[in-house]
Amino acid sequence: MRLRHFAIPAAIELAALTGLATPAVAAPEQAPTLQIVAPYQVAVIEGKTKSVTATVVNISDTTAKKVAFGFGKVDPAAGLILPDGCTGKVDTACAIGDLAPGASRKFTFKLKPDAATGTDLTSSLALLATGAANVAGAVQPMVVVRAKGGVDLEVADIDDMKLNRGQTADVPVTVRNAGSESVDALGVVLIGEEQVQTLSKYRNCVAESEEGVNTVVCLFEGTFAAGAEFTVPSATPLQVKLASTAGGPFTYTAAAVAVGVNKSAAASLAKKSGPELSLKEAGDEGDYTDVPDDLNDADNTAVFGIKVAASTADSAAIGATFTGAVGDSSTVKVGVRNLGPTAVIPANAKWAQYVEIKFPTGVNITKYDSACQLWLPRDPSTPTDNTWFCLVPSGLGVDRTALFSFTGTLAGTKFTPGYVIVDGGVQDNNLSNDRAEFGINPTAGGEGGGGGLPLTGAPAGWVAAGGALLLIVGAIFFTTARRRRIITKA
Repeated sequence: MRLRHFAIPAAIELAALTGLATPAVAAPEQAPTLQIVAPYQVAVIEGKTKSVTATVVNISDTTAKKVAFGFGKVDPAAGLILPDGCTGKVDTACAIGDLAPGASRKFTFKLKPDAATGTDLTSSLALLATGAANVAGAVQPMVVVRAKGGVDLEVADIDDMKLNRGQTADVPVTVRNAGSESVDALGVVLIGEEQVQTLSKYRNCVAESEEGVNTVVCLFEGTFAAGAEFTVPSATPLQVKLASTAGGPFTYTAAAVAVGVNKSAAASLAKKSGPELSLKEAGDEGDYTDVPDDLNDADNTAVFGIKVAASTADSAAIGATFTGAVGDSSTVKVGVRNLGPTAVIPANAKWAQYVEIKFPTGVNITKYDSACQLWLPRDPSTPTDNTWFCLVPSGLGVDRTALFSFTGTLAGTKFTPGYVIVDGGVQDNNLSNDRAEFGINPTAGGEGGGGGLPLTGAPAGWVAAGGALLLIVGAIFFTTARRRRIITKA
C-alpha cells in the first residue's frame, strides 16, 4: 500500500541549519550570517485567518549582534497581523538581540486577506532578518494566495524532550484540519535521524530505515472533518527510542508529518497482526492512495529535538606505511576508528570531526580521497607541506572505521615519516591514541623520479562557509531527508 511519494517538507531545513558547522581547522571565522526558514507561499481560505511560522537562524560560526525579525514591502491586501509582542517599525518589529552560532528564534504571525482591499487573488510581503553592521541579513519573499477552499492540515508543535540512552518516549501528535474540506484518512509519518529509532507495533503502521533516517508511516482511517482536531491517544502512542550508544552531549532531530489521503487501497495493512494505532474519532475502514493537495504543506510538519547527556567516544588514529622502490606507486588507507563506548556526536554548530594527515616526505600524491583537501597556505609563494584534512562521516558509530584512500609515487631518496592525527572532540578523553605514524619503507630498485599530479586551487570545502557547509556538513541530515521520499508499501 502506498499513500503517495511525497517530499519531506521544508521544516526539516531548520534541523540542518542549526546543525551546520565550520570545521575546527577552517579559515578565519566567517561574518555572522542569518537565514530565514519559512514557506515561500501561503494559501489562506477566504474569510479565515492563517497562522504562519518563520524561524531566524544564525548559520555562521560567529555570534550575530542586534538581530531583529520584521517585514518589508507588505501588500495591505495580505492582511498581516504582527506576532505577539512585536511592536515598532515593521521592518524590525521583533527584537531578538544576540544570536549565538546555530541558535534560532521562532515567530508566528497571522494573515487575513480582505477581499475588499484588492481584486487580485495573490498579494505579497517580504520577511526580513537584520543585525549589526557586520551581520549578513536575509530577505525572503512570501506570496499570499486567497483560496476558495481546500484541505489544510496543521501539526501542532512538539516540545523538545530529554532522554537517557536506551530510553523510550511517547510523541504527542495533534493534527488539525484547518481547511474547508474533509479527508477520508490521515497518514502520519514519524521521522528520526540515525540514533533515534521510530517504533512501530501496530498493524496500520509500516517502518523502514534508509540512508541514516528511520521512519514509521501510519494510516488512520475515518472521516477527518474540516475544523476538527485529532490526537494520538496515550493508550496507543507513537514512540521514539534513543539508541543505547547515542553520543552526547547532543540534540538529535525528529519530526512528525501529516498528510491527508482519500479512498483507494489499504488492504495490505489490514493483513498485519497486532494492535491498531488509533486516533480519537477515527473509524471506518477503506482503501486509500489518492492524496489531495494540501494548501499549506509547510505546517504539516512538527520538528522537535531529543537531548542526550555527555558520553565518551574514544577516537583512535589509524596510520599506514608506504612501501616500494623509488618510482613505484602505492595505495594506502589511513583514518580513524571509534572505540566507543558510544557513537561520536554528529557535526554541529561548533564542531565537525576531522583527521589531519601529514604525508611522508618523498611521496608525490597522485590520487586522493574525495573527502579530503590539501591545506594550502594563503600566501601562494609559500610551499605546501603535504598536509591534508579529511572530514569524518558524521556521527561515527561504535567500532566503526572511517578510512581515506591515497595513492602516491615514491620519488627522490630522502624520506621522513609523517603522521595521522584525529580530532576526537569533547568526547575523547584518551589522547594517547589520537596520533599514529604514517611511515615510509623504501626498498631497492625502481626507476626513480616519478612526478605527482598537480594539486591546484583553494580548499573550498574548508575555507568557504554557507553553501559549502550545506554540501559537506549540513548534508548529514538535511540532504538525506530532502532526497528521500516517504512512502508506505506492502
